[in-house]
Amino acid sequence: MGTLISAYIVPHPPIVVPEVGGAEGSGACRTRESLEEVARRIAADRPDTLILTSPHAPFYRDYLCVSLGDTLEGDFSRFGAPQVHLSFKNNLHMARNIIRGAEDMGVAAGGPPAGQEVLDHGALVPLYFLARTLPRVRLVHLSTPALPLNRLHSLGRMIRQVVEHHPGRTVLMASGDLSHRLTPDAPAGYRPEAAAFDDKIRRILASGNLRELTGLSESELEKAGECGTRSLVMLAGALDGLDVLPEIFSYEGPFGVGYLTGAMNIRPAGDPLVQLARDALEARVLEGSVPDLPAWARELPDPPAGVFVCLKKQGRLRGCIGTLGPTRESLAEEIRENAVSAGLRDPRFSPVRPEELPELTYTVDVLGSPESVEGPGDLDPGLYGVIVSSGGRRGVLLPDLEGVDTPEMQIRIALEKAGISPDEPYRLERFQVIRHRPD
Repeated sequence: MGTLISAYIVPHPPIVVPEVGGAEGSGACRTRESLEEVARRIAADRPDTLILTSPHAPFYRDYLCVSLGDTLEGDFSRFGAPQVHLSFKNNLHMARNIIRGAEDMGVAAGGPPAGQEVLDHGALVPLYFLARTLPRVRLVHLSTPALPLNRLHSLGRMIRQVVEHHPGRTVLMASGDLSHRLTPDAPAGYRPEAAAFDDKIRRILASGNLRELTGLSESELEKAGECGTRSLVMLAGALDGLDVLPEIFSYEGPFGVGYLTGAMNIRPAGDPLVQLARDALEARVLEGSVPDLPAWARELPDPPAGVFVCLKKQGRLRGCIGTLGPTRESLAEEIRENAVSAGLRDPRFSPVRPEELPELTYTVDVLGSPESVEGPGDLDPGLYGVIVSSGGRRGVLLPDLEGVDTPEMQIRIALEKAGISPDEPYRLERFQVIRHRPD
């Protein structure tokens, strides 16, 4: 099964490409910086496929145009920079399944006319920034037909269904500018309704209530002279029913056109702490480094705490490392560090190999504060973990472990782990955990 891991909203002013805009591009510097941030985040997401919807792809009122070349490429010749050429491999299998999905809905779909297979500037501008950080991602390039907005929303839902039936990780990018009528010198002329339209779109996106986009009227779209709403509605359909955290990076209108850049961060469907541990170890093993925290993880409300991350392979322990108290600034960072340590630094096991990753299951235990106890009568191995300590030696045993049925057994194992004799004086503490398991 495949996964839609994130979605982004991007404008496409060619002027932000340095080879095109030169110094004049500084007028949209916030947009350029935001597109660089989008590219950095997508690279950190490590997707296999990028689906990009563009209003400047070959356009038809009731036909979804899907690029079908083996290689999708284009340059900025129209904008005076023919030397800037981009090329991406097409995910043809996914592209053809999107065509079939559209046809099953009663929407005509297929490839573009002969000679129109090149990438348009609605795709090229955001891809310019991504090409430097993730040049090998496969691309699916779609138009935004002038169907009723509720039909476009359904197309978006269909696209996510296709994604979920393809192995790998997919990112969705909706390219489009907002109003083209913000100022008297704007490309489409001035309309007083334009700024209010952009404000409305920004409020909808920031709220995360993306279904509201389907309630926009054709009159509103015409007065704004926009080009991105249909891309946004398709994105809204693809995200329908998911737990989404909106994030607006920037909005500006320096040339009479509204440029909005943002992310729709998708929280994992399963336990997010388990997913965070898995993503950290897989990135470290496969890529050699752990990327920055995803936005949804930075928003976790849990305070810093001690964490144990345990790995099992075919039901047997494959690594377990933890901390009794917080050593990082956030719980998310604690989980990531201990997940990598469990997979690569547990001295009882060899480091996890790439081919083992699909077989691993993860448990994340978030520890409460330890409290001193007098003896076994204060313990319950199903409810409390135990810490034994003597001098600089300390042994820890988590609660609710298979085969550990009595407090006496729990203490004995913890003493053995610490190298403490039962005849020595030792301190005894207990703690509770919140255990996070995969679904």
